[in-house]
Order: sequence, then structure tokens, then C-alpha cells
Amino acid sequence: MSKIIYAKPTYTFSRKTISTLSSLSVALAISNAAPLSQEEWNQDFNACVFNKDHNMCQRLINNGLQTLEECTKTTCNDNGLIYQNAGFQAKAITFFKRAIDLDDNRAYHNLGLLYHKEIGNIPQAKKFYELALQKQHYGARLNLGTLYYEQKDYSNALKHFEIVCEKSSGEAKMLACHNLGVMYDNGEGTLQDYRKSHQYYKTSCDMGYGYACNNLGVLYANGLGTKQNLFMAKELYGKACNLVCNKGCANYKALNQKSLK
Repeated sequence: MSKIIYAKPTYTFSRKTISTLSSLSVALAISNAAPLSQEEWNQDFNACVFNKDHNMCQRLINNGLQTLEECTKTTCNDNGLIYQNAGFQAKAITFFKRAIDLDDNRAYHNLGLLYHKEIGNIPQAKKFYELALQKQHYGARLNLGTLYYEQKDYSNALKHFEIVCEKSSGEAKMLACHNLGVMYDNGEGTLQDYRKSHQYYKTSCDMGYGYACNNLGVLYANGLGTKQNLFMAKELYGKACNLVCNKGCANYKALNQKSLK
């Protein structure tokens, strides 16, 4: 079906994507001498953080980031993301920790994610994810669930995904519900239950997650947890494809060719 998904870092500035992250005004620091306009700065920040463009990250650094002593509650976290994506992990950690000192709760999550996905220091990742949980950060709870899932501790993974799916909103809820669908689909940490996987995939699909739409289509195509309905399967594959899910595109094409024979 589909892999378990984790939440991305938390930013001040973000473009609108299918994950339903909203665009916010950027508060990144630009030195007086920096030649970049605010619009250029925002574009470079997007390229650096979303597209992992090291050149754009370096351009932002070269054009004047606030120092560790100068950065504010908002800019310390964002500067940490820039240094992280430029490949300076140690410096990113210092900025995230400074943001934590300034009571920016997002930095707990971002630091946990850095230790989890880039450095591979699982004890430190768990530490900062759990600190973020105390601040009601559902993205961190989602990622803690993925960490447990990767360790094949399916019981704890299921518990965290259930809390996020039921109590949060936006991207975290969408991804957690998808992940629950995968676990019930595969019988991981629970009895295999296609009806429940159908329920969770539908919640995630309705929120705009393409891979959940594709997986829901697979259930309809095979009559799992619901009556077989190839028309509904094709419709869901099409929706998944429109939401940039390559599997959905392939399944739509295959089912369409099958119906033409």
C-alpha cells in the first residue's frame, strides 16, 4: 500500500501546499546591507527549506542572518532551518536550542526531527519529541509515532497516531489518519481490519492526501472492507493522481485500460 509518513519541520514562512500548511508572513532577519528584497528572501527561504536547495540556503547565509545573540524567538528557529538545509547541522542545533531558550515551541519538534531523520540519534530525537508533546505539538507526536513504527514498536506507534488523528487538525491529522489506515490495512500492532483502514483512509483522502485516496481506491477495487466498486476505485485513483500521487496515476491508467477491453 503506502509507507508511514512523518511531519515536516515547522516554519515561520511556508508556501501553500496540499498538506494544507497556510502561508504566513515571514519575519526572517535581513541585514541592512543585504541586497535581497523581502520577496527574494521569501523565495530563497522556500527553495532552501522546501526544496533542499543548498545554494539558496548559502545565499541567505551570505546575505545576512542574525547571529545567535541577535536572533529573536521567531528568527532563531528559522535560521536553524536555513543552517540545517545548508548542511551545517551543528550550527542549526545551536539556533534551535536558542529558540527553545526563547520559548519557541516549534524548535523542540524541529530539533527532534533533525536528530531523528538526519543525525540518527534516536535517544535525543525521542527526548525533544517528548518535550514538544508537553507543548501540545501534534506534529512531534506524529513523528514520535513514526519513530516507534520504524523500531517495530507498533503498539506505541498506533497509540500516538490515534491521538493525532482524533485530536489534531490540518496536516498532522491528515497524515496520522493515513498512517492508521496503513497499520489497520497491514495488521500492524492490531488485528487486520479493512473497515477501519477504509475509515481512516477516507478521512485523510477527504483532507487532500493523495496516497490515502490511492489506498482507498485499492480497497474498493478489491472489495476489502467495502463492496467492490470499480467506478469508485477509478474515481479515487483519479483524485490521487490529481493530488500528485504517482501510484494513483498508474492505477487509474491500469483500471482505465482494463475497462476498455
